[in-house]
Amino acid sequence: MTETTYRILPPEEWFKIAPIFEAEHVPLPTIGLATIAAAEIDSEVAGFCVLQVQPHMEPLWINPRHRANVNYRRMVESLEVLLPEGVKVYAFAGDHRVAAMAELDGFAACRWYVLAKEIKCHS
Repeated sequence: MTETTYRILPPEEWFKIAPIFEAEHVPLPTIGLATIAAAEIDSEVAGFCVLQVQPHMEPLWINPRHRANVNYRRMVESLEVLLPEGVKVYAFAGDHRVAAMAELDGFAACRWYVLAKEIKCHS
């Protein structure tokens, strides 16, 4: 029986899984913001899971009295200049109004489900 080994795949070995990302039209995770756990059989990557620190914008709050005077785009631009080129940013919209603003700014609905999990203490 072939044994499966599990390990953290160092960034210098991410080339092993790059073709999978390319085939899915998804960029490789950003080194320094991601860790990849790999399952290997006979030194071949048989599966992987990526833990990513993914920039996302939320919450958005604008005082109702000042909605006519606050420029959403200017706030977003103030944040975007902090990120390196090519980093994908997500927006979690609490309602359709926020989603519409984000879409006008170039955000697009994703094809994924968004799920959340709280990690329990490992001690």
